[in-house]
Amino acid sequence: MIRHLRPASARHRHWPACRRCTGLALDLGSARTRAWIAGRGMVLDVPTVTFPGSGAVHPVRRGTIVDTAGTARMLERLLGNRLPRIGRPLVVVAAPVLDGLAFRTAARAAVEVLRPRAVLT
Repeated sequence: MIRHLRPASARHRHWPACRRCTGLALDLGSARTRAWIAGRGMVLDVPTVTFPGSGAVHPVRRGTIVDTAGTARMLERLLGNRLPRIGRPLVVVAAPVLDGLAFRTAARAAVEVLRPRAVLT
C-alpha cells in the first residue's frame, strides 16, 4: 500500500494557516472553552480556567460570566497571538438561551481583547 505523505511543514502547520481568518466562533462554557475558525473546524478545546496569581480561577460558572476581566485574560492568552493582525475577525459567541442581556454584555466586553470586526451573540 502506497501512502502519499505531505511534507512535515504542511502537516504540523500552526493555525490559522492562512492570513484570511474571516470568522471565529466561541463557546465559553463552564467547564470547557471551544473555538472554531471558518474553514478549519475546531481549533481549540481547553478547560475554562485562568491563573491570575497563586491559584486557579473559573471565570465562567453555571453558564454565566462572573469575571469579565478573567475571561478577557484567558481569551487573550489562548487566542490573542494566533489571530492575524491584518484582518479583524467576525466573532460569534454562543450564548445560553435563558441568559439575558447581562451575559451578552459581559461576553462582548471580554471578546474586545481580540479586536473583532463585529461580535454576534
